[in-house]
Amino acid sequence: MDLAKRLAQLYFNNVETLYQDSTAQRTKDTNRVVINRKDMCDHLLWMCQQIVEQKNWHATKAHRWIGFVQGTLWVMRVFSIDDLQDHVNMIMKELT
Repeated sequence: MDLAKRLAQLYFNNVETLYQDSTAQRTKDTNRVVINRKDMCDHLLWMCQQIVEQKNWHATKAHRWIGFVQGTLWVMRVFSIDDLQDHVNMIMKELT
């Protein structure tokens, strides 16, 4: 669970910066869902906080949540797949 908590803290800090740089504008496209970047950031911040604060979660739940956070950050083009893998490797190296 230490890995998930460390990743959650890393992503929390990055999303917090991203949130401050986001505008509240909504992008509309007739074929797509309305996307509000601030709402996405709010949810990711909440998820990261939950991961860090939880004490009784099974590690697999925390890892599923981290996967969701990572996937969303990838879709938002905040990090590449290589960046996300580098984050995991960096923290794994620190933990061993």
